[in-house]
Amino acid sequence: MAEANCSSQETSPGPDAIAATAKGSSSGEELLHEGWCVKESGTKFCGRYQWQKRWFRLVSTRTGTSKLSYYKSCTDNPSQMAGSVMLDSSYCTRPVEKQHGKAQPFCFAVGPLVEDGLKRSYYISCSSEQIQQEWMEVLDAAIEGVPGEAKMRRESVSDRLAKGISLGGDDAASVVQHAGRLYAEPRARIQEWVHLHQKAKDESVWRKTDTKAGVTISRSQFGDRSTCDHIKIEGVVNASVELLFTFLQQASQPGGKLDYPFRGEEVLQELDANEPKGHVFYNQYSVPWPRISSRDICAACAWVPWHLSPPEVGPACGVVLYSVDHPSKPRHPNVYRVQLDASGIFLKHHPKETGEVVTHMTAVIQINTQTALQRMLRGAYRSGLLKLGLRSGFEHIVEQVENYQKILNGY
Repeated sequence: MAEANCSSQETSPGPDAIAATAKGSSSGEELLHEGWCVKESGTKFCGRYQWQKRWFRLVSTRTGTSKLSYYKSCTDNPSQMAGSVMLDSSYCTRPVEKQHGKAQPFCFAVGPLVEDGLKRSYYISCSSEQIQQEWMEVLDAAIEGVPGEAKMRRESVSDRLAKGISLGGDDAASVVQHAGRLYAEPRARIQEWVHLHQKAKDESVWRKTDTKAGVTISRSQFGDRSTCDHIKIEGVVNASVELLFTFLQQASQPGGKLDYPFRGEEVLQELDANEPKGHVFYNQYSVPWPRISSRDICAACAWVPWHLSPPEVGPACGVVLYSVDHPSKPRHPNVYRVQLDASGIFLKHHPKETGEVVTHMTAVIQINTQTALQRMLRGAYRSGLLKLGLRSGFEHIVEQVENYQKILNGY
């Protein structure tokens, strides 16, 4: 192995060093990144995990897979590696949140996107935020199957730092603090409904689109991690707008067919004096991944009937949800609060060639789940797992609506 950037510091290798090392490889592997980091050991010694300095190398193999390996010395050859892991779309990277922090600074994890009890998560500490972010960017490129983007993504880190753009680390200053939007006045809820429709129709937002089995999923260009990500799911449902609107309202109630996202919510305030009616709710969620803090959300939910939809939206009905601040639920210092910009579902008439009028259903999600969880959400989308889940969710709604319609029709 050619020696490259073999200093005692955990510095990031420059492009010349990487090119030299890659050129010297005789195994057909392409070097994507390498450097010194400190790794948590996989076993405990005297009841505690130890931290070990290791030389890490990330390579793309002839078969198109990527491998992360580590050595005790930067001059060790491949037969002397201390360990390695083959990366695929089931993995992701995430910064380790401070509440569950390590004794080491600038720590991140690379491990399974879905905890299965079989695959190990590797905890790696770097000497600076820039090196931490560079490693996560090149690892993400490898995991997503686009190793050719590794250099571009690595260089984008220093560019963003130079421009003062947030890298979305775990610093308290980088955590999104949304403004306490209004919810008591009906016109405020209608305005959020308008914002939801405007976002869905703004073609400049939706740059990545994938259509399968009649369901189209789009997302915006992922920005820095202090902003919301925007995802849209749309398709045709063979039911009338009126029937689908009624079904969604009733099925999302406790015990309903679609109540899963709302289980455990606490209603803080009913908004039933004037239409559009709704409520303010609070919920806290445990996260099923190690060393990631709980999340909570405080939001307003309003159901907008057909006759209230303003001219700038046109004939439509549906539901809108958005984050608010409520005096009964101040922010907890050890819980990250999810930010939800105008999100929800709107329904419009869709005429078929047969003359039958059914429903075009569009769901828009504008969300920031904060720090490590936001990065995992993006990784899940890029790997295809999130798109699979969203498409399955849409198809589940369609199936339940069809069953509901059959029951109403008496068969």
